[in-house]
Amino acid sequence: MSLKDRLTGLIEPIIRFRGLELVDLTFSKGSGRAVLKVIIDQDLGVSIDDCTAVSREISALLDVEDIVPGSYALEVSSPGLDRPLKSLEDFMRFSGRLAKVTMVEPVDGKKFIVGRVLKVAGGDVVLECDGDVTVAVPFNNIKKARLEVEF
Repeated sequence: MSLKDRLTGLIEPIIRFRGLELVDLTFSKGSGRAVLKVIIDQDLGVSIDDCTAVSREISALLDVEDIVPGSYALEVSSPGLDRPLKSLEDFMRFSGRLAKVTMVEPVDGKKFIVGRVLKVAGGDVVLECDGDVTVAVPFNNIKKARLEVEF
C-alpha cells in the first residue's frame, strides 16, 4: 500500500466525521522540507476554523501513527474557487459549471478543453464548448481538471 493510500485511510475518517469531504491529499518531498497538503471542502464552503480543527486532529493522529518519514509541514486548506475535479462524482456534482480539463491524449486534436460540464455518460465527461459543440472526454483520459472561476 502506498504512503498516499495509508495517509488517506487514516485522515479521511477524521474529515468525514466533521461533515467534510477530502478533495485531495498530496505528499511531496522537495529540496527543502516535505509537505503534506490536505484539501477539504463541503457544500457551504470551508472556514478557517474547519481547517484549524482538522489540522490539529490530523497532526495528533500522525504523531501517534508515525507513518510519515522525517519531518514535514502539514497544510490543510479549502480547494478555492478553482476546485479540482477528481472523480466522476465531482463532475456530476458540478454539472452546469465551467471547467478546464487537461487530457493525457488529445481529444479532437486538443490537449485541454474549457467547457461547461453537461453530464457524465458512462465513463465519459460531456462538455459544452464554444456555445453548441459538445465533446465527450473519457474519464480515464483526464490528466487534471479544475473548475474555472466565473464572474
